Amino acid sequence: MDQRSDIGSMPPPPPMYSFGAVSGISSPYLNFDPNLITPNYNASEYIFPDGGPNRHSRGRFELAFSQIGASVMTGAALGGIRGGINGYKNTLPSLMQQSTVEPLSWSVRRSQILNYITKTGANTANAFGIVALLYSGIGVGLGFINDSNDDLNTITAATATGLLYRGLGTPKLKSAETATILKSVPSWQLRLRRGVIGGIIGLTASTVFVLLTNSEKYLK
Repeated sequence: MDQRSDIGSMPPPPPMYSFGAVSGISSPYLNFDPNLITPNYNASEYIFPDGGPNRHSRGRFELAFSQIGASVMTGAALGGIRGGINGYKNTLPSLMQQSTVEPLSWSVRRSQILNYITKTGANTANAFGIVALLYSGIGVGLGFINDSNDDLNTITAATATGLLYRGLGTPKLKSAETATILKSVPSWQLRLRRGVIGGIIGLTASTVFVLLTNSEKYLK
């Protein structure tokens, strides 16, 4: 058989790919196109279904998980610090000597301080987590209804979160005098008043946040 016919029936050699103009390396054996891993700078690296084409952001549902987790960790840290300070103050030997209780040993005092830290940290983390969960849930729902104005959704979600959290929450009774005042006021009136205050707090905080993050749009 003619040798030239055998050569003609062989598959074509693999293409030559260059691995950078600086290195000058090219090989037909690796058979790998470096363009597959070269970033496409014309494509966006963000997901912005809510922010519009000129604002790089992530979707509210995607952000909800990180927001809730960050809120819980922040609440645990702040509550732990507050509990540690309160535990240290409430177990001081000078305070124990003024009362009928004998001063505590360091091991017992350390255990009580740790109890203050864990209890206060858990309560604060729970509160922060509930607020973040309400805000994220309301924000995701508003995103399905109106996805053209993310700033309006942010303010509305924060205001509704303050209304619900404060309005549906139970006030803490810090003293007997406070309990007597609360008993004389109808519960719906008290919850309405607390809800309005929470809504004002949420409205103010969200408005300041929107103005700070979009100062070039609103503060010209």
